[in-house]
Amino acid sequence: MIRMKKILSTIAERSGILSHILNKYSSNFTLILMYHRVVYPDKTGQLLEPGMYVTPKTFESHIVFLKNNYRIYSLKEFVSKYEQEVGSTAPPRCVLTFDDGWYDFYTNVYPLLKRYQIPATVFLPTSFIGTGNWFWTDRLAHLINKCKEGILIDGMRGNLRNPLSQQVSRLQGSPHARLDKAIRILKSCSKEMIEMALSDLSTAWGITANPLGRAFLSWEEVEELSQSGFVEFGSHTASHQILPTLEDETVRHELDSSKSELISKRVVDPAFIPFCYPNGSMDERIAKMVREAGYGAAVTTMPGWNPHTVDPFIL
Repeated sequence: MIRMKKILSTIAERSGILSHILNKYSSNFTLILMYHRVVYPDKTGQLLEPGMYVTPKTFESHIVFLKNNYRIYSLKEFVSKYEQEVGSTAPPRCVLTFDDGWYDFYTNVYPLLKRYQIPATVFLPTSFIGTGNWFWTDRLAHLINKCKEGILIDGMRGNLRNPLSQQVSRLQGSPHARLDKAIRILKSCSKEMIEMALSDLSTAWGITANPLGRAFLSWEEVEELSQSGFVEFGSHTASHQILPTLEDETVRHELDSSKSELISKRVVDPAFIPFCYPNGSMDERIAKMVREAGYGAAVTTMPGWNPHTVDPFIL
């Protein structure tokens, strides 16, 4: 699949199709790209969620292409200059964003941003930054990766007390396929239900709940990046919960505590703090609350280009 994508992208570029598309969109539209991790998966020893990473080599090839075909802005620059440039014939704009504040952003992305002199925006789940904690999706991946076939067979199912963990244990296929299916099952559940299921699996399978090492940036690294001139930060809530599933009071806490932490650490411009909806999940209620919390703009996972008329809280 990846090889086929590379072949098709090469044909599109060499045939002039991409140039035609870019000329069509010009400066009236902006492309916002969403990345998560930039890492060589075979060097992590981890089972990585499909679609959540690219390799450093691939990311560098993206940068080269983007530099040649777009004007690359930070999210703050895009929002502040948008109306000024409508109608010009300049190349379209592009904004690079990174969800979650992974440690490999510091090791594998930051050096490339400096080398190519381009900006990026990183959204931080503030309760995870500077800790040894991992997202539940990565803890689940760790359990599935370490669970050998012998453990996964019927005999272990009797030790599982939680209906969700029993459902996860019955999944078939490769580790990547089981992980993808398990995430789909658990993503619609409450935080408490997910934690109970992971605890049950960890106990029954005799596997420690957390991967080794740390996943996220430290606050010292965030400070260094914020002072570099290439990286701006925004909020990805405090604890990375899916907001539409939460009551208003909890949503406000997620928004306000994250914003306050970013300001207190002096790693954001208080006049413009961007926001990213976890999982891209939002609705009219959530967008309104983000606006009222004092954020400057917010990004979703909706596909497509941003026209100059777009609501800045549903980018």
